[in-house]
Amino acid sequence: MVLQHPLNQRLALYGMNGGTCKVLPREAKITAEELERFELEAVEHQSVEALA
Repeated sequence: MVLQHPLNQRLALYGMNGGTCKVLPREAKITAEELERFELEAVEHQSVEALA
């Protein structure tokens, strides 16, 4: 989630943790099958790799 930082007013990334499997725009949809694959197979989407 991207929010404005309260001190420097720059956009900052919030809410990332070890359970994050894919970074999506707010309006994006994810199928139940895709979510199950991420959860059961511990797959990470390439959008998460770029943040590490």
